[in-house]
Amino acid sequence: MTDIYSLPTPAIHALIPSTMRALRGWLRGLPSERRGHTKFYRLSNTVVRLRQARKKGLSTVEIESLVAADVAARIHSEPGVDLGDDATARAAELLTTFTQPELERLQRVQIAFVTGLVTAFWSTPVHSIVTHVLHLHPDVLRYILTGQSDAIPMLESEWRAFSLQFYTANLHNAYQTQSKVA
Repeated sequence: MTDIYSLPTPAIHALIPSTMRALRGWLRGLPSERRGHTKFYRLSNTVVRLRQARKKGLSTVEIESLVAADVAARIHSEPGVDLGDDATARAAELLTTFTQPELERLQRVQIAFVTGLVTAFWSTPVHSIVTHVLHLHPDVLRYILTGQSDAIPMLESEWRAFSLQFYTANLHNAYQTQSKVA
């Protein structure tokens, strides 16, 4: 399974004050999944686009509402969720929209993730190949955007298991990164 398309256009419209025409304009061109007559979008792409396209960006309440809708639309994510072949580019774009508190939460998650990964592999170079896309994981993004930590690992042993599963599922992103550097 690739990244989760969890936000239908009508739900986004209900949460973000705008006309449907304006919303469709903001979302135009974003990767989506069509189910029946409705398009579904990824939380990460939606946050980036709305922060960039709307003159007033997204308020804390709007972010929390989008995250809550994302959580309600999916079962607790597995650490091994494959973020898709375009994860590196999406991660870089999302990173540019983070606020200072969000960047600080990302740093805390990355430190815990690397500790778990190093503990799992006993090799420090391993962490860099997937750390750059970690913030696309739905539960990690939820924590970064809202500070809600109930869905991410808390103990070192939990981070070790999470890190190993995430690394395994997203190893293909390492090859993309290495081929772009070479």
